[in-house]
Amino acid sequence: MASFPAAGQGVTLNVIHDRSQGTVRINGVPVHRFASRPPFDAPATNAFNIGFWAENGDNDVAVEAEPVAGQAGASTKVVLTEEPGDPPLFEHTIGGRGSVSHKVPLEGLPSWSWRDAEAVAGSDSELLAAVAALHRAHADQDVDAILALSQAAVDDMTQVAGPMPPEARAEMVEMLKAGRLTPLPEKLTVERHLGNRLLVVTAEGGRAPIELHSDAMPDHPMETGRYWVRRNGKWSVVRW
Repeated sequence: MASFPAAGQGVTLNVIHDRSQGTVRINGVPVHRFASRPPFDAPATNAFNIGFWAENGDNDVAVEAEPVAGQAGASTKVVLTEEPGDPPLFEHTIGGRGSVSHKVPLEGLPSWSWRDAEAVAGSDSELLAAVAALHRAHADQDVDAILALSQAAVDDMTQVAGPMPPEARAEMVEMLKAGRLTPLPEKLTVERHLGNRLLVVTAEGGRAPIELHSDAMPDHPMETGRYWVRRNGKWSVVRW
């Protein structure tokens, strides 16, 4: 069973995609999207530590893939590794359209905020109001309001990396000043996961409700407002 040290090491998922696009799910939650981009002259790799979405015990890691429109010969290679240079824990290639899943046992994970969040059913109006408030805070470049609506994410990252450093606030201000905020989409979809304790809000195509674009990374906007929990009656982003 792999461990999850506070240093951020653990099991890494590598998705090597060639003319393909798709979604990564951990325990059913859509945690990552990937898509090959023109000119499609070489495969690209998306890699991230699954521990930030996993639970202690067995975790279902699934990848769903399909060809990018108009692209033949698409493939998606899925590789799970624990330490660089070690043999893969799991490796599989999806040709064209398909999916694959694998159970990954982990231990040593923090108790993430969704574990004790409220189970929320019924109307989505309060949640969507919180999404709109978060978008407004970005438009106003109000770092205090953004952090207040992201307290669950801050709490979870503090468990792993310690308190937010003082310079992080200044970096947020600069990012907000330099970025171009997209309008809040009119149509948003809400999905419930993990016993209605983790809610996922997406725009068309699975995009995040809030995107901040920059000249430095034009194809990779800063995204937020997708993952939410409610604790003590208050909505909060739980992952950025």
